[in-house]
Amino acid sequence: MDEQTFVEQVKVHERTLYRTAHSMTRNDHDALDAVQNALTKAWIHRHKVNPAAFRAWLLRIVINECHSIRRKTKRETLVEEVEPVQVQPPPDSLLRIALDRLPDNLRLPILLHYMEGFSVKEIAMMLRIPAGTVTWRMSKARILLKEELSEKGAILHGGF
Repeated sequence: MDEQTFVEQVKVHERTLYRTAHSMTRNDHDALDAVQNALTKAWIHRHKVNPAAFRAWLLRIVINECHSIRRKTKRETLVEEVEPVQVQPPPDSLLRIALDRLPDNLRLPILLHYMEGFSVKEIAMMLRIPAGTVTWRMSKARILLKEELSEKGAILHGGF
């Protein structure tokens, strides 16, 4: 892949990269670091990628960077970062909260599929797991989301 094509493709997918990184790291600074590190590595190896698989290839690098950053970072919450609890959050906030409570292995396939539009096969390739495992994780995540949202009375018509 030549330099100009690489830059154009990165611009097309930059929001997807950031959203995925943020959903994994759960903080802006680490998400930006993960994307920057991933883009640096991708730039070095850009000549090796099949242009048709660029988006999935680049997202896989971002996911790997997120895992690396999370391994290096202690899990602590600063007092300034704690958000005040709303008495009655709107339904979309309830969904965000429910999604954030899912374990990473269940949350990531849901976000990649429903938010980013990846197919089960593409997600399986990115996460390096069988397609059946992706399907199972998505099914399990939908069940957990439905339970959590129904407990809060937030299930709307046509939900999961």
